[in-house]
Amino acid sequence: MTPTTPEGPDQRTPDTGPRADSGAGTGSGTPTPRRIALRVGRAISFVWLFALRFVQSNVAITVEILTPRDRTSPGIVELPLRCRSRAEIATFSSLINLTPGTLTLEVRRDPPTLWVHGTHTHSAEEFRHDLWELETRMLTAWRPVDEPLPPVPPSPRGNGTGDADRPGGARESGKGDTP
Repeated sequence: MTPTTPEGPDQRTPDTGPRADSGAGTGSGTPTPRRIALRVGRAISFVWLFALRFVQSNVAITVEILTPRDRTSPGIVELPLRCRSRAEIATFSSLINLTPGTLTLEVRRDPPTLWVHGTHTHSAEEFRHDLWELETRMLTAWRPVDEPLPPVPPSPRGNGTGDADRPGGARESGKGDTP
């Protein structure tokens, strides 16, 4: 007997059907060695990238604490996501929170969007790009090999120079936006 997935707006996501990497198209019912190798490679790449960013962030925060000069450039950015499920959004938000110097302030599920604070946000676009790169690596590690990722969403409200209003009244900010 095959277990069934409860269907509802929050339990069923587009990727809960037959998995593309399960060999369903080959008739064998098992993943191919190539797909297994690709998934393992993607997972290792993602873990390596996150570990590297984690160490870099720790070094930057440590230097900031130990030196008398203030090099911070705090900012808040709106980040439209390509994550589809609650698990993907929660995992990505947790990865941001685990990285020193970044913090998820707000999560919106429809459409998936995060508001992220960074202590070293010299450019809103550069900060967004770094976060989207992390999201891309996470999604390629999680999703089936044959499933293409949607393109990176456009930057919200124009060029991200600090004129966008965030729910709750805070502004997207970067260096030079403090009063």
